[in-house]
Amino acid sequence: MNKQRKKHGNVLFLNPQRFGLLKAILLIAVPVALQTIISVGINMVDTLMVGALGETQLTAVSQASQLFFIFQLTLFGTTGGANVLIAQYWGKQDGEAIRSVIGYTFRVMLSAAAVLVAIAALFPREVMTLLSNNPEVIAVGTQYLRIVSVSYLFFGITTVLGNTLRAVGDVNVAMGASLASIGASVIFNWLFVFGNLGAPACGVVGSALANILARMLECAILIIYSLGFEKKIRFRFSWILHPQKVLWPSFVKNCAPVVANELTWVLGSSVLTMISGHMAFAFATAYAIFNVVAQISCALSQGISAAASVVVGNLIGEGKQAELDQPIRLLQRVGAVSGTLACLFILAIIPLMPKFYNITPETFGVLVQIMTVGALIEIFRCMGFVNNVGILRGGGDARFVFFNDVFYLWVFCIPVGWWCSQQAGIPVFMTFFILRCDDVIKAFVGDWRIHHGQWIHQVTVQERTS
Repeated sequence: MNKQRKKHGNVLFLNPQRFGLLKAILLIAVPVALQTIISVGINMVDTLMVGALGETQLTAVSQASQLFFIFQLTLFGTTGGANVLIAQYWGKQDGEAIRSVIGYTFRVMLSAAAVLVAIAALFPREVMTLLSNNPEVIAVGTQYLRIVSVSYLFFGITTVLGNTLRAVGDVNVAMGASLASIGASVIFNWLFVFGNLGAPACGVVGSALANILARMLECAILIIYSLGFEKKIRFRFSWILHPQKVLWPSFVKNCAPVVANELTWVLGSSVLTMISGHMAFAFATAYAIFNVVAQISCALSQGISAAASVVVGNLIGEGKQAELDQPIRLLQRVGAVSGTLACLFILAIIPLMPKFYNITPETFGVLVQIMTVGALIEIFRCMGFVNNVGILRGGGDARFVFFNDVFYLWVFCIPVGWWCSQQAGIPVFMTFFILRCDDVIKAFVGDWRIHHGQWIHQVTVQERTS
């Protein structure tokens, strides 16, 4: 066994010794986890600040953010696929191809932003009516959504530039810009939500304004750096106008499956939010709070899944499939540990929720049930991230990940969850479990696929020969 462990090639980020491999995983996972928390931070600041105003405002802002969630995952899918191409062309020092990929990425981003901003600006009440049947929530959410939609464009530019910089190894400026944005969001929310230092107290409208200003600051930092100081890519907005047409099929091939996966999943997640919005008001508020908590609790597992994709992809690219067994076992164990930590984190902060949010005792009682069940589900959700998004997607099995990610959500959780929401006698915790139990199923199915399925595909070889 020791001799087998000493055999290794020059695989990026991979050391054959267990401690070395664990260190390599964490060196990737921790920065990604921090970036995830930072990205969530601005919207979390909005919900925390608005939560002090009352349950109606909290629920309205949380549900109005579903449109942003759709835009966010569309961008993540697009930039995720584009980064594969950028990293490959960066290795070949093909600057013209990199410029074309960035140009196409901006085109997709601008198209998505134009559509969603138009929907939010012209039909905010109709969007909120889909998400809630509470007249007060609809009225407050309409105000917030119409204004905050302006921030989508700035977020889109920031996301494309930030992911492009990370694809060539430049991560510090994007993280610094995000930290500055969070600080600005806290200050602007404090000023405009509550009316401090002579500013008008604007409530949820002030929160929307704070979001816009914070996103503008983050965007400005990245644009100034990319245009004036960055030396690797030397970005110019003119690249959007004249990308190479020959690269479009390759761009679509890499981005479309991931975008379809993310969009189908986020649409399903939005339907779950819609179902919660048509239940008792206490459930809708508690569900909105748990979604914020869950975005933070899964950050480490998302970082580990990013590390898993790198480790597995590099081994497969080097033709060392026979050496995958030990890294996969270690990755899955680390994923289980991250899930346990996420579970403990959620359980530990349950008593703190009334201090963060201005909620009634009835809502807190529902929240305790949801967070307790959600904490247990989080163990499997984190394991599923590593199995599916990390190992399987890193192995080129994107089609199966697409199926596994959305099938159980749409076939079981949504229809059965909707039925449960309309029945008076079903306990709150049971309805919540039905709505979110696909995370448990996906973890086990992903594990089965890894150990029994034909999931290894040499994507890089196919691209080089195409």
